[in-house]
Amino acid sequence: MANSGEPRPRNWLLLGSILGVVLALETGCQPSATRTGTASPSSIASSSATPAPQGPPTSARPSIGPSQLVLTGALLTHSTEQPDGCGYRSGPPRLLFGSDPMPVGKGGEVARVQFAIVLGATQTGSYNAMMPLGESGETPLQIRTADSPTSGVASGLWQATRGTVTISDARHLGESGSYGWASGSIDALTESRDGGSVRIRGTWQCVIDWGANG
Repeated sequence: MANSGEPRPRNWLLLGSILGVVLALETGCQPSATRTGTASPSSIASSSATPAPQGPPTSARPSIGPSQLVLTGALLTHSTEQPDGCGYRSGPPRLLFGSDPMPVGKGGEVARVQFAIVLGATQTGSYNAMMPLGESGETPLQIRTADSPTSGVASGLWQATRGTVTISDARHLGESGSYGWASGSIDALTESRDGGSVRIRGTWQCVIDWGANG
């Protein structure tokens, strides 16, 4: 995998976007017993959270291409040409994914695919997109819409009703001071409160910036 050297300014904007995704995904619940094949949001204010590392990263930022996710049904869109970002949290170890905003229609509305996975011992594997639920009743895999790419307020929420999030490769996750990288696929059905359904299919990949890796 080719390296691109020091992070470009856009990567710091992406890190800010990742932290925004963390706030949207995490609901303050304490996950139930963790095992391979389960996923759950959890509190960002965990007492076991690792402080952000100081100083430069110990490895160059990995260079990756865009994800290849396709949304069909009530939302018709697909991944942009921009790479997606992830975050990592410990206690228990969690992988947090947030896609680049995907345009929906011509009015400026966007959709983001998000997930929060509680990792099993091997990190890789297939995880339930629906369970366990957070205290607010939201599923680990979600689609959130907004009126514009810069809007911080969600205008719609689709939650998983069946399917899986698969992590096929994971490297350097939780290694504070280093970049992490993960990739996999999603095949799941989501539904909104008004009954509209959206299917998510395709592959994803993301880089965890060194300041968000642990």
